[in-house]
Parts: sequence; C-alpha cells; structure tokens
Amino acid sequence: MTRPRLTLLFLIAAVIAGVYSLDVVLERVEAAELHSEAQSLYTQGTKLLAASHPAQAVEVLQRAHAMERGSRQYQLAYAEALTGAAQYQQASDLLADIVQRAPNDAQANLLLARLARARNDLPNEMAYYHRAIYGVWDRDSVIQANHARMEWIRELVARGDRRLLLGELLQLDAQTQDPAVLQQVAHYLVIAGAPNRAAEVYRTLLETHPDDATLEEGLGQAEAALGQYGSAQHAYQRALRTHPDDADIRHDMQLARALSEIDPTPRSLPSREKYDRSVSILRMVRDSVTACGSKASELDDADRLLKLKHPDTSNEAAEEGLQLAETLWRDRPADCPAPEVLPVLMRKLAQ
Repeated sequence: MTRPRLTLLFLIAAVIAGVYSLDVVLERVEAAELHSEAQSLYTQGTKLLAASHPAQAVEVLQRAHAMERGSRQYQLAYAEALTGAAQYQQASDLLADIVQRAPNDAQANLLLARLARARNDLPNEMAYYHRAIYGVWDRDSVIQANHARMEWIRELVARGDRRLLLGELLQLDAQTQDPAVLQQVAHYLVIAGAPNRAAEVYRTLLETHPDDATLEEGLGQAEAALGQYGSAQHAYQRALRTHPDDADIRHDMQLARALSEIDPTPRSLPSREKYDRSVSILRMVRDSVTACGSKASELDDADRLLKLKHPDTSNEAAEEGLQLAETLWRDRPADCPAPEVLPVLMRKLAQ
C-alpha cells in the first residue's frame, strides 16, 4: 500500500473517530440536560404536592416521568399526584408496576394504602399499610416504618375502630424508644380505651422530661379517663407552672377539681358524704331533664327523694339515688344540655 493511500486511511479513521467522539459527547450533554430538566420538573411537582395542588403536580410530574421512565422516584411522585387528583386507575397501574418488580417496596405500598383509603377499600388499605410498615425503605427504615404505622393509627382513630387501634398502638409501644413517638402513642391509648397504659407511658417520659407541660397535660387526661380526678387535677397544676396562661389546661384542671368534689365512687368516702354527692348529682340530672321538657315518671321519685327532711344517708340510699339519676339520664333527649361534669360522671357511673 502506497504511503499517500495509508495516510488517507489514517485521516479517514481519525475523522470517523472524531465524529463518533463528538456524537458521544453530544449524547452525554443531551442526556445531562434531559436529566437536569427532569429533576427540575420533579422538584417543581413535589413542591406543588406539598402545597396541596395535586392536579397541577400531575402535569409536571408526568413530564418528568416521561423523560426518565426508569426513575422509580419520579414514578412514585407521579402516582402520588394522580391519587391526590382522584385519577385512581392510572395511579394504581403505576404503583402495581413498581410492586410487581419489588413487592416489598415500602414507599409504593404506602402509596397503595393511601390509594385504597381514597377508594374506601378498607380491607386492602390495612394490608398495604402493613406491607409498608414491614417493607424495605430507602433509608431510616425504623423512622419511616413508625411514621407509616402512625399514619395508619390516625386513620383508625378517624374510623373509631378502637379494637384495631389498640393492637397497633401496643405494637408500636413495644417497638419504639423514641420519646416523640411514645408521646403520640400515649395520647392515642387514651382514645383507644387504655388510659392506664397511657398514664404509665406519660410517667416514664416525665422521668427524663420532668418540666414538659405537654406530658403533664397528657397525664392529666389519662388520669381523668381513669376516673382519678384528684391525680388529674395535680397533673394539670404541674403543667400550669410552666404554661400559666394556657386556657385549655386551666379549664381541664377546673373540670377535674369539680369532678373530684362530686364523684361519689371513691371507696374512702364516708357514707354521709357519698349520699350528699349522690343527691347533688340527682338534682343536676333532674334539673337538666326538666329543663328539656321531660315528663318521665321517675321525676316524681326524684322530687320525693330530694325533698326528704330526714333522709336515710346509708350507702344503700346513696346507691338508690344514683340509680335513679342514671335512669333519668339514660332516657333524656339526646340534645338535652347539662352541666359539663354530668356527662363525664354519668359515663363513669354507667361502667
């Protein structure tokens, strides 16, 4: 091969290599620009989601997903926006694609739980929440799992499902040492009908946070739910030391004091004191139902008992008065107004 021809071949090869290198560079530049644009759209879309504008986020996140279909992050955000915009089938398809590839994807299962809630699909909602709680998270798995369980707990509170609620709370109580999470657990334990355990959690937290007024207030609520009105009053008083201007705490303290002064159930009460308290309760109930226009026959019995000049103040007489009060209270009109202490006391007596 002649020298000029060899030189020409080298030149052609160099040109081809240069063109290829240029194509590679241009492709990389284009890919970087596309990635940057997709990232910018994703950021914009997530901000719209955070601002509760899912319908606007859908269009933006759809473009980000179309640019980088391999991005699970963009696909999840797009599905979340679709759910918020009530485009449930599209959201379901996107999330099903993710869990088909990774059944234990916790974030995808959490979004499927929210989608089931939006569709009022309660059985699947619980299943997806549990898959999220016990699934695989990208980072901070314990924290994220606790957040998912707490979200499910709030949903159960909204439903009023105390049976499932208590089970979830007891599991979280056993699994976490996070004071912030335990404080929420204690609050919901009162709602779930386990104020005794709630009080224990609050007392444990107060050992390391003795000046936390919120914990003292929670302890007061747990003690009040237990019917321990004197202990509740003391807890509210301690809370007021650091929050003296808190009207809610002051109100709850005053209510606890009023309940403590009229509660007829403490075993240490002398029979005369119990009788006097039962008469006060009967009088309040009688006045309340009379004001509502009740014509119950038991009102005559109540009037006779309340007019006795020399009553029998035995424990049996006190119980008779309380039973009469319970009957009148149970049969009163549902919208009948009453002093604030009465509903609380009558619930306790009914137990």
